[in-house]
Amino acid sequence: MIEYELIIYWGKADDAFVVEIPEFPGCMTDGKIYRKAVSNAEAIIQKWIDTAKEMGRMIMANTRICQECKAEIPRGARKCMYCDAQLEGFKRGAPPGWMLAILLLCLIVGYFVWVFESAYFPG
Repeated sequence: MIEYELIIYWGKADDAFVVEIPEFPGCMTDGKIYRKAVSNAEAIIQKWIDTAKEMGRMIMANTRICQECKAEIPRGARKCMYCDAQLEGFKRGAPPGWMLAILLLCLIVGYFVWVFESAYFPG
């Protein structure tokens, strides 16, 4: 049995239960009865995974796709850390400038500690 989040609602226009699978963009199905809709969803999930494998793209079972930035995020996460970071002014994929400054400072301090130790505590 495949375990993914299913959003199920009654579609008045289709006169059927509509099932959306948030982990897979554009993946949805329907069924005249509830059980048939869920059964169709399980089949379409497997087809989606098979197609992704054929294309060389695999979505892990414990991740889902953020609808805004299309990044893979943990299934249990309520928010996308990339979208939140962008709201705070950070860019995805590149560390912010202050992180680089701290890294450089740590390297400089580490160098001076090493020089001090080798000068005053030889051997």
